[in-house]
Amino acid sequence: MSRTPSLQGSLNHIATTDFLSGVPSLQATGWMEFMPSGIRLQLLEGDIIGASGCDPLGTILVRRGELTEIQLAQALKLAANEPLGEVLLNNPEYKISRETLFEAMKTQILLAVNQLVLKQQTYFAYYRNDQLPRVYTRVSMQWALLESVTLADEIGISELGLSTVLRSRPNSSLSGVTMSGDEWQILTAINGRRSLQAVLKLFAADSTDSRGSWLRGYRATLRLFRQGLLEFAAVMGLRTIILERVKSLSAAYHPPAGMVANLFIKMLDGSRDAYSIGEELKLEPDKTAQIIVSLFRDNVATVKQGQSELEKLLDEY
Repeated sequence: MSRTPSLQGSLNHIATTDFLSGVPSLQATGWMEFMPSGIRLQLLEGDIIGASGCDPLGTILVRRGELTEIQLAQALKLAANEPLGEVLLNNPEYKISRETLFEAMKTQILLAVNQLVLKQQTYFAYYRNDQLPRVYTRVSMQWALLESVTLADEIGISELGLSTVLRSRPNSSLSGVTMSGDEWQILTAINGRRSLQAVLKLFAADSTDSRGSWLRGYRATLRLFRQGLLEFAAVMGLRTIILERVKSLSAAYHPPAGMVANLFIKMLDGSRDAYSIGEELKLEPDKTAQIIVSLFRDNVATVKQGQSELEKLLDEY
């Protein structure tokens, strides 16, 4: 690959997500490198067919249980002169199917895209190269941006996961702030109660391209959050709040929300956090917050952990 970039430039004045969204219009074939991450995306006519500088393919396969550490070490020795994917497919003893390999390659691409999105990049360089690997998978940039968010949420590395609940930052001034139509719409939908997933569903409800709208909404939310106009809502503290029910309850006490609250009370053993209890009972975080606030105010439960987080909930509810 030539070390003279066909195209290069600063990303200081454009969000990395916005830049990546525009890459398909270049119809580029070759490698695009980003700094400071050092991540490189291999492109074919604007689509992504490979990634480097992030989670190695072999590590992903080991993590999934498709290879052992010993098998990976053996394969890497053989991969000195050809890509690891080709080695795995050409040697039946590894028992890696083409479908399994492609899924791991897609995961590698998604993790690379997510790392680019999580940390704003400052520079890019594009090196044209028409030579393609013999084994590759092809994904669109829009699909990668959208799915990388979901994947990162599942493995816990996303800056704003889909279960995140946000609210407008109190006393934040909008004077002098220029917002797009998407950002205004997102700001209107965020109320400190809805999960980000619920907000994005509302945002994309009337769109004929729900996947594209969902991604636009996520990008708008991320921009608002990074500008300091949004903050985590008090319900995000549910994961750190541990309550314990009082030793004895009055026979006349009737918990809020009836049966659900009764089940919640029985699970307050002083060892589990409020979020995990609510999740087991299939409650939205907002509903869980309402129940624990009511139980605390009714002197049915005491705080074992997370006093400050509970106080924030008491203020909001």
